[in-house]
Amino acid sequence: MGRTFGMDIVVNDVPVRDLVLTWDLIPTVRSRRRGEPLRVESPADGWGVDVPGVLGLIEAIERTGGGIGQLREVLLGSIDKLVPHGCCPDCEEALPSYKQALAAYAEAAERMVERQASVTPETHPFVVTRSSAIHLWNCPSSPSEDLVHPGDTLAEWTHGKVIDGFLVPVRSYDWEPTNEVRRMTGEELADWIRSVRGPQGGLNYRRCKRCQPALPVAYTSSAGDVYLND
Repeated sequence: MGRTFGMDIVVNDVPVRDLVLTWDLIPTVRSRRRGEPLRVESPADGWGVDVPGVLGLIEAIERTGGGIGQLREVLLGSIDKLVPHGCCPDCEEALPSYKQALAAYAEAAERMVERQASVTPETHPFVVTRSSAIHLWNCPSSPSEDLVHPGDTLAEWTHGKVIDGFLVPVRSYDWEPTNEVRRMTGEELADWIRSVRGPQGGLNYRRCKRCQPALPVAYTSSAGDVYLND
């Protein structure tokens, strides 16, 4: 479903009213070749203009002796006014969330540097993942803490970017700057385990069977131990 934008412009001091530009969403959701990033190939790609509007522009340009080059300039200039920051209206709408994501990423990077400077295997021997899996810090199955960049450009944030040959969406309502891998002390892990226990005392976490971390709280059964690859 496309979007329509009406605007009044002035060409060589001649007013042109009710110029209608239409944005077609198809170019932003389909790559030109498999594996390539989504992109708009030219400033006019995906845009349409109504015939009466074009005729009005031609008439205004002809009155002052202009040519086809000026028509192109006026149309591209009109598009640029509608999308000054990105390649399309979707990018314009995503600009506030992209700025928020960049700020969140910068803050997360600063916190990570500070945290890593104070973390050692002796003080923080445990790793807890988003899926509530517990590993030792040096477990081969344990993922490392990493940052997820929101995209080098507004277009990447809006449309996605290519990672290892695959188009990967970036923007989402649950986007977080980190993969939520946390290093913990024994005391922190004990507090966390108590906080995630079920109302009947059930275990809402998993212990990696490969590294079998010795937990700082009572652990009555290894039946819930599983080989993990988080």
